[in-house]
Amino acid sequence: MTGLRVDPSLNRYLCPVCDLANGERLIISAFRRWLHDRASLPKIAQRFCQSLGRDKGHRAIEGFCVLFDLLANNARRQISLRYPGSDKVSTDERTLIALVAAAQHNNHDRVAALVRWLLPSAVQGLAVINTLAFAAALKEGGYILAQPSPRRPAEKPGAGLLKAVS
Repeated sequence: MTGLRVDPSLNRYLCPVCDLANGERLIISAFRRWLHDRASLPKIAQRFCQSLGRDKGHRAIEGFCVLFDLLANNARRQISLRYPGSDKVSTDERTLIALVAAAQHNNHDRVAALVRWLLPSAVQGLAVINTLAFAAALKEGGYILAQPSPRRPAEKPGAGLLKAVS
């Protein structure tokens, strides 16, 4: 099964919503609202325009819509989002935030890696382009996300080598 789904489970949390910055909350709220009620797109667009300004809001909603549709219709696996208003954030929601944050900070290797993780190769290029547009509109509107931290510490010389133990 692929696509987006609402996840009511209690064991997929990474952090509480109150730990997120305003831009991160805006992104998660938009994904959740549209997944829960497809008729809510005008309200989501209005929120983007109020938060970012009219032009940047329209650019953001265009990138967001294409990215959402790509994930909903082509995801490699089911991506779990919480219900609108939930006070916790799923690991998949944090992955989406990390994707946009990496795009804002021009970390193209991380953007490509996250897109490869989420989507098949046929739609990856389109996903990268729309993620970059979405992230740029958010950034220009004043919503700068924190740069994702590396998953592992920087390698030290000689680290990672196999050693024989007798």
